[in-house]
Amino acid sequence: MAKLFRAAAAAETVHTNNHFEISGGIEGTKENLRTAINGKTEEFTEYPKFIAEAKAKKNEKALWTFNVANKVKKTYITLYKRS
Repeated sequence: MAKLFRAAAAAETVHTNNHFEISGGIEGTKENLRTAINGKTEEFTEYPKFIAEAKAKKNEKALWTFNVANKVKKTYITLYKRS
């Protein structure tokens, strides 16, 4: 099972690198911050759905991890906007 998860993580890394290359890579600071804010905002808006589903299923571990991730993404957005 661990090998399967490592293989999946490696595949995600390949996808990320491909997306990065196609998107034009690193731009200026302002553009990179705007991209980061938009990306994290998009992710942040998905978490309430995950949280609601975890609550409905009474899955405390999932609820915890989604709440933590949601708070972290909110923090990223705040820090990026201050920069």
